Amino acid sequence: MKNFWIPGILGMTLISCGGNAPAAAPPPVAPPAAEAPAPAEEPALEKGTVTSAESGKIIADFESIGKLNNVGGAYDMWASEAPKGMASVEVVPEGEGTGSALKITYDISRREGSNGAYSGIWMNLEGFDASTSKNLVMSVKAANGAGPKFFVELKCGENNKFVARAEARNIGSAWTKIEIPLVEFKEITDWKKLTQMAIVFDQNISSVAKGAYFIDNIRFE
Repeated sequence: MKNFWIPGILGMTLISCGGNAPAAAPPPVAPPAAEAPAPAEEPALEKGTVTSAESGKIIADFESIGKLNNVGGAYDMWASEAPKGMASVEVVPEGEGTGSALKITYDISRREGSNGAYSGIWMNLEGFDASTSKNLVMSVKAANGAGPKFFVELKCGENNKFVARAEARNIGSAWTKIEIPLVEFKEITDWKKLTQMAIVFDQNISSVAKGAYFIDNIRFE
């Protein structure tokens, strides 16, 4: 009696040509275990690189074209009219490590009586949720004689109703990671829907009346 293998629905079935009952199919053979690939070597991070753990909380890295940040919010300058303040913003290819950064040039040297000029930039945060973060972080360097600190405002509520201000300190002429604890923004109590951030130069409280700053990788950590 000759036996022949023919394909069955589940593997191969052995059929007898002499009319006997078919023999049971042999058990399937497990495929050989695949070797796990060797782990890829982690590349060294360049200075200024933001890790993947931080990237979900990036507000602005200034790598996109046009005046939009990473959460889709617009940004631009603002300045007093009387006395006249000045600020300008431009994205330049001088980011921390690699890539681009925002250059802010300001002049608040004019004064009329007791009133000093002021200027800065505003940036919409589009209801950003920072409730799991502890610090507002950015990389900054000063240029053109700018001072070692400026003021940062965070806002929330309808029409930016709630405003809190804190200092960005210890800024030098080389790239420096600036961390501002969120507890310093005392007027903000609900961190789930931030509406706007501003950087402020005010002659009445600022120590240096004009200069420039490079800013990169604004984020919450």
